[in-house]
Parts: sequence; structure tokens; C-alpha cells
Amino acid sequence: DMGLGKTHQIIGLITALKQQRKQKGPALIVCPTTVMYHWHNLITKYAPHLHATIYHGTERMFQKALPETDVFITSFGIMRQDIDTISSTGFVIAVFDEIQNLKNKDTLSFKAAELIRAHSKYGLSGTPIENSLTDLKALFDIVMPGYLGSDRSFYERFIKPIESGNDNKRRRRLHTIVNPFVLRRTKKSVLHELPPKIEDTRICRLSDEQAGMYRDTIK
Repeated sequence: DMGLGKTHQIIGLITALKQQRKQKGPALIVCPTTVMYHWHNLITKYAPHLHATIYHGTERMFQKALPETDVFITSFGIMRQDIDTISSTGFVIAVFDEIQNLKNKDTLSFKAAELIRAHSKYGLSGTPIENSLTDLKALFDIVMPGYLGSDRSFYERFIKPIESGNDNKRRRRLHTIVNPFVLRRTKKSVLHELPPKIEDTRICRLSDEQAGMYRDTIK
């Protein structure tokens, strides 16, 4: 669930892969633009031994940053635009934060995510991972390609009998197949471990141009 430490767990996993298993090569974090610096700040704070590079902006240079980077952090948009460059490197791990952004198989972002090469892939989400079984199939095709078979066979085996026929036997069968790979941490299960609510108030100062636009809007 939201706020229970998905980012921290991934940072711990990357640390274990690099330090305990001595795996070579960088990790890749693909996330919404709004949380890129959140990822970077937490890596800097809790894993200062990892050199994190934000791959974004107009002057991004992937190959130049590659030798000294342990973790690349980029957005879904840049992944889509620079997939030829990004897919040329093999990653220790690829993580898709808010993976529900990739649930539509017809989008360029989905096709780009499929092309990324990594020893393992993880999808993170603080919300339910699917609205339909089609969404579930798409997300599994990114992190575990081939595991659920072809789209056609999945439709015949699960989508049609479950969504059209309300077949509980097939629903239980699908749950058995995917359950080992859906790791969910709920607030209820860790309620006794949670600290008191922490409020972090931050003041954002407007630039002169933004302040002018704000005043114009008010008028």
C-alpha cells in the first residue's frame, strides 16, 4: 500500500545485489518525472555508496555517465524517447515505479519497457495493479515475459471464463499462478510497526514569472 516503503526496499535490494552478490552493471529506475528527485534523495541519504544519476533534461548523456553510475533514474517519457540508447545496456535490475502507467500494450512506453534488458524486473504500485485481467497480463509481460503465455491463450483460459462466465475455479487457478510474484504489503499487516504520523510541510517559492501569472489569474 502507499507509504509503506517500496522505494526503501528496492534501494536495499540494489545494495544487496551490488555488495553481497557483487553483480556488475547499473540498476535502472523508471518512474514518473515528479518522483525522480525523491528517488535520488533517498538513495543519497540511505545508500551513499551508490552513485545515482538522474538521466533527464536536454543535455543527458547516457554513455558518458555509464562508467561511474550505479543507479540510473529516468522518466517514462525519456525511456520511450531514448529506448535505443537505454536498451543497449544490460542492467542488474530494472524497476518500473507506478507500473500501471504501462498497462496499455498498444503504447510506445509499453513497447519500450519490453526492450529493456535486465537480470530481473520489478513493477511497483501503491494502488491496485489492475482494473482488468488484460491489465494484469500486460504488467506480467513486462516483468516476467512469457510466464502467462500468449494473449490469445490467456484470453481463452482466463479472461473469457472469469470476466464473462464468472468462473471461480479459473479465478482461483489464476490466483495460484500469479500470487507468488505479487508481493503486497498492507497497512493492516504492519499497523503495529508504523510510527506516529509525520507531517513534512515545505514552502515552494514562486519565481517572478510564476508570481506574475498568478496575479494575472487572480485579477
